[in-house]
Amino acid sequence: MKNLFIKAVSILGLVLALQTNLYAQTPKFKVLILAERGGYHEGFVVAALDWLNKLASEKGFEFTVVNNTNLVDAGYLSQYKVFMQLNYPPYMWTDKAKAAFVKYIEEGRGGWVGFHHASLLGEFDGYQMWDWFSGFLGGIRYKNYIAATASSDANKGEITMQLISNIVPEKLEISFPQIHYITGKTKMLRLDSDSNLPLITYVKESPGTDYLKTTLFDIACYYYISGNIPQYRNYIGQVKQKGRELHNRDIEAAFEANKTELPNRWLMRADYLVKGGYTERAEDDLSKVSDPGKLNETEKVQFYYLRGECKRLINKVKDAESAYLKAFETGKNSGDYISQKALVQAGLMMEKNGAFQLAEKYYHLCLRFRANSNPYSDLYQNKAKAGLIRLSISE
Repeated sequence: MKNLFIKAVSILGLVLALQTNLYAQTPKFKVLILAERGGYHEGFVVAALDWLNKLASEKGFEFTVVNNTNLVDAGYLSQYKVFMQLNYPPYMWTDKAKAAFVKYIEEGRGGWVGFHHASLLGEFDGYQMWDWFSGFLGGIRYKNYIAATASSDANKGEITMQLISNIVPEKLEISFPQIHYITGKTKMLRLDSDSNLPLITYVKESPGTDYLKTTLFDIACYYYISGNIPQYRNYIGQVKQKGRELHNRDIEAAFEANKTELPNRWLMRADYLVKGGYTERAEDDLSKVSDPGKLNETEKVQFYYLRGECKRLINKVKDAESAYLKAFETGKNSGDYISQKALVQAGLMMEKNGAFQLAEKYYHLCLRFRANSNPYSDLYQNKAKAGLIRLSISE
């Protein structure tokens, strides 16, 4: 398999190295791009295709983009000297496409290059792993860490903890501080009394500077929720001083740490609980906000947004929509970024429930939203753009 991989990439290198063109109007070669569209990494895919357009013009090749493997067979692949997987995983392929691709690679008919999800090998989204492809990429198989991370992002705190419990750090071939990171993050989602311990361990053991700010911010929030204001201020200070602002989570942590007002403790608790999927506990905490009318505008927006999240997670669509709209109306004039987030969540919820016209409405509202300077707006706008692309593809 290793030789096959080297051979495939070598062919790609030779093709890209061609600099002469015998026929001015004839492309030097053709590339088939299998791209995953409309997902979390849509911005990456859009940027890649823009870059490829420029490169194709400069180097004299052309490419075709497909978003599934329905057309792919041996005859179809024979037109192309390069096969590119642009964030498209090695599953959701037809059997015909799999057989054609294996032949294409094993017989040296063209080169291959893959980006990001192209190597997402394991059991994902209900699909079994493609063993041949795993061998092609050197025996890759992702296990519990990625599954746990995805579960955490999907508001499934208890499932995340179950997945993490299956990881035995002593059996890992290398040190893996990220286990402490995701463990601490997940414990914070259910407000465990020892949530700070794995987070502090991650800060001590992590060799790099990434994800330090977000981890330190979570530790600060742990102490704030516990009523330890001096330690809260201590770790907020560390957020400002340590790590770097490269990844979204670190950028967002730095932004939150620079706010001057102390947060509302009940809203902070509810925010963590909602992210973990603990809706009953979150709603209980929201009920302890004695008079929502006396909250400042930022807190009101967050209050209504969190109420919408609670209702969405128990599939009370109308109630969730009503709460999201209150969050939007409350913060739209000031450009509160949570108001924009409420629009994205409303669009995603409507899309999931088949209310496509309403989903389109909320995605467009999100794109027209004029948010104050913050690190979140690009993320929400990209999600709205991705949603509109999905809706256009499904028509």
